[in-house]
Amino acid sequence: TSGIGKGRRIMSNEQIQDLVQQGIELMAAQRFEAAKDVFERVIQADKRSFEAYLQLGNACVNLQQVGDGITAFKKALMVKPDSQEARYSLGCAYFLDGQNVEAVKQFNACEKGGVTSVEMYSLMEVIFLDAEDYVQAVRCANRAIRLEPLNPQPYLDKAQLFMAQGKTKEALSCLREVEDLLPDAAEPYVLETRLLTQGGDHDRAVEAIDRACKRFPEDGSLLLER
Repeated sequence: TSGIGKGRRIMSNEQIQDLVQQGIELMAAQRFEAAKDVFERVIQADKRSFEAYLQLGNACVNLQQVGDGITAFKKALMVKPDSQEARYSLGCAYFLDGQNVEAVKQFNACEKGGVTSVEMYSLMEVIFLDAEDYVQAVRCANRAIRLEPLNPQPYLDKAQLFMAQGKTKEALSCLREVEDLLPDAAEPYVLETRLLTQGGDHDRAVEAIDRACKRFPEDGSLLLER
């Protein structure tokens, strides 16, 4: 008897692929525990199954078993060292586990590999903000803006980074920039109003929210800001 099958059932490649697909469908149905069991069965049959390790990591993270997820993503990278998907997933898992230095290492490696996203830069902003490294945090916001110049969120993140440093002038400039560039976004007006109110400039705060009310008359929540 072949040593490969000793103590467990031997599966064909087709059976393994069917199991992987079954696990992916369970993931889509948010049945993470069942999916985890399926991917572990696949790995027992094929210890070189990249997809099984990757999806096992995702299942573990969704089950809040982040340490096991990190282990699975590392094994996925051992199978495919050039997989940016596995590297990004590992970085996210490190972030969830509070291992911020390791998370940044993985995200930097993703960037060098040509893989970037607003979400990745947002996570890096959080990490650098937590470390009070505002220069790096703002750089990440700028990278996100360059990546998606019509996405208002990176501008808002950048403004909030300036606010965290007490740089009111820079924060207001950033908010005005996004108001001009993306006139359909209401949140910059709300942040501008709150920032001006906190600074005691009530007249300009009222002016900002009045501009928002005129631009978004259907949004009743803006009246509460006034």
